[in-house]
Amino acid sequence: MALVHAAIVGILIHGFHLGGVFCALFLGVSTGVTALIVSVHPILTAIFSGPILGEGINSRHWLGLILGFLGIGLVLFDKLLPLEANINGIVACIVGALGMTFGTLYQKRFSVEDDLCTSSVIQFSAAATLLWLLACVFESRNIEWTNEFLFALGWLVLVLSIGAATLLLFLIRIGRVIRLVSLFYLVPPLVAVEAYVLFNESLGFTAIVGIIITTVGVFLVVKQGTP
Repeated sequence: MALVHAAIVGILIHGFHLGGVFCALFLGVSTGVTALIVSVHPILTAIFSGPILGEGINSRHWLGLILGFLGIGLVLFDKLLPLEANINGIVACIVGALGMTFGTLYQKRFSVEDDLCTSSVIQFSAAATLLWLLACVFESRNIEWTNEFLFALGWLVLVLSIGAATLLLFLIRIGRVIRLVSLFYLVPPLVAVEAYVLFNESLGFTAIVGIIITTVGVFLVVKQGTP
């Protein structure tokens, strides 16, 4: 059963979550809208963590999660307008959010004691099989081996899939999922700061307020104390 559990986690996290996000971007949904919709998954995780994992969520956690989501909205505000009516793209974003939500919960519930390396190989293989089948149905499968494609592929494989995913599995093993998923709220603010420092992109007052609110929200969730 361990192999089956790992395969299900791989399909949910790598197939549905990452696949949904990249599909949404391919369909023309902006990065801001995609990030905001996918950022719903910490709240969804909190809703289902009680029935599935028996983890208690108190009022401080809920306040932190809501503040974190509102803060992200402020950070991404300039990228949200004009709002799009891209139904297929929005559905892909929702699939991505649900994939991360239930993938995280399933990993914590059934596969937390599995060997990380072995589990990762099974997860990647299951997700690759799913996406290959989808590619055979919906894609031409023609690849242009440009330098940009190779760099993006290397980054996605080494940093995102192997590095970040392994860290995610490790954190799921050692802590409560509600504290873990709240850390995802920090991604858009950190990206905004990095873009300001490295690429001289604007960082307006609204975004700065959003970063502060998001940081406070995450702190309320991860703060040690009464669960």
